[in-house]
Amino acid sequence: MSQDTSLPLVNINDDVDRKVNDFFNTYFLPKAKINENDYELIKSFCISRTSNTSAAAALTAAIINVMNELDLYADDVIDQFKASSDPNTIPLFLNLSRKGVSLLGYKNTRIVPPRVKQQVIT
Repeated sequence: MSQDTSLPLVNINDDVDRKVNDFFNTYFLPKAKINENDYELIKSFCISRTSNTSAAAALTAAIINVMNELDLYADDVIDQFKASSDPNTIPLFLNLSRKGVSLLGYKNTRIVPPRVKQQVIT
């Protein structure tokens, strides 16, 4: 049987194709290394910080991700968060695992110059 195509035939048994298939077969498997107690500690801290459950879930996942990347302990991280009164502590911690173009912003209270304020009012 002949196949009319200009593309090469793909053999699923090739090494490259096997590597790609293996990658996507394990892509959605959980990769976080955290025990149940640490997860509950982080989750309860995040829930105490916000009343929005989806925001708490996203924050929990982000903290776990950074802790795994930096090989940190949950107790130490949460203790540092609790000891700090600076509201920028969590975004700064999350930025430790990010590159320059994807840094998270945090609250920045800018002082509006009087001339700009006057133009906005008029």
